[in-house]
Amino acid sequence: MKKDMLNRTLVIGVVLVFISLISMPINVSSISTEDITPPVTTISFDPPYPDGENGWYINDVNVTLNATDDISGGKTIYYKIPGDDWKNHSGDSIKILLDHDCLMGLIEFYSVDNAGNQEEIKSVDIDIDQLPPYIQLSYEVKEGNPIEGWPIVITADVTDNCSGMDRVEFFLNGGIQAVVSGSGPTYSWGFKYYGDLEITLGVNCFDIAGNCAYYELPIKNSRSSIQLLMHPLFFRFLERFPLIVRFLNSIQWK
Repeated sequence: MKKDMLNRTLVIGVVLVFISLISMPINVSSISTEDITPPVTTISFDPPYPDGENGWYINDVNVTLNATDDISGGKTIYYKIPGDDWKNHSGDSIKILLDHDCLMGLIEFYSVDNAGNQEEIKSVDIDIDQLPPYIQLSYEVKEGNPIEGWPIVITADVTDNCSGMDRVEFFLNGGIQAVVSGSGPTYSWGFKYYGDLEITLGVNCFDIAGNCAYYELPIKNSRSSIQLLMHPLFFRFLERFPLIVRFLNSIQWK
């Protein structure tokens, strides 16, 4: 009888010890892996690639920063836009809208996780130009005559304060006549005008980013005498009388 009581007491004691071991709190930090690795931050753009020319964006750009950390998790993202101060965002993701008319330089960023590990600063180049060039268009009609025509020189003074100028296209009555490349700011093109025609001069001005500004300038003129002199039969007549041609050439027409 006493032996049975002793066995029961031992069994009950073992059970109580087992239950106490199960109910004891477990120190997670003592068995978890220590976090000594910094987070990793990635950057993406929308649109994903420059929508202008020569690596430039010409519209708003949405930037997304994502921070990942497999152990303690991301805590804070730090970022800096060209021409601005450092800013921070609590969390592992942030979206930034770049709606600047002119933005050039580096986007810098890094993250810090919950364990205090800091990532090295990363950077990506960004160039945004949303403004077209500014144009001043003028023309000069030089002295001439009905035989040789009146030389007209078109001059476009063009400025672009962001990406800079690339080229100017010259148009006559809607048709492209010449392309002048370079940084400007002055671009010129000339042609012969024989009068009595209403013409339209135009220019397409492109900056390096691909922004385009168009400007046109109509020229009105009416000389019934010039229209008569430009008739093909009149040219045939003049071929037989070189003295008349010399006389007409000596007249200063404006």
